[in-house]
Amino acid sequence: MLYYRVKQFWRALFPLISTSERAYVKQHIPPEALPLFFRQSATEQRHALDVARDLESWEIPLSESEHRGLILAALFHDCGKSLTGIKLWQRVATVLLEHVPAGIRSKAEQTRIITSVLQIAAEHAHWGSELAREAGLSPTVCDLIREHHQPKSHLSLLLQKADNLN
Repeated sequence: MLYYRVKQFWRALFPLISTSERAYVKQHIPPEALPLFFRQSATEQRHALDVARDLESWEIPLSESEHRGLILAALFHDCGKSLTGIKLWQRVATVLLEHVPAGIRSKAEQTRIITSVLQIAAEHAHWGSELAREAGLSPTVCDLIREHHQPKSHLSLLLQKADNLN
């Protein structure tokens, strides 16, 4: 678990995206939605690519439209964070708060800074779903983005699993 978190933190610090990964993005995202992807921070783009690539590597029996929708949702699942200018330390705080005892978390939640971090964590999926809708993505993709922390379907459960691994 520690190795995984160190690797995750390193990739967030140095979010390198190759030319072939940019081509992958352009291959999977409709031209009218590309600005929304590139509006995300480099860290969020790196994370989105990692989530999409994990999903691509799993042998999951899906229809072509389900597969396409799932990959699009992976590439945009955190795009709502682009409205906030979330900092790396805020991402780290969000992850850490998920693993601290309830008493400590409760005290931390009383501070304005932590409250804003938790609000971003709680609301970014809804914000991202709206941004995706405005960018012309399908209702299915928008639903997957909205549900990626609270899955309501097999596809959103897959997205959550890949997100949690990255």
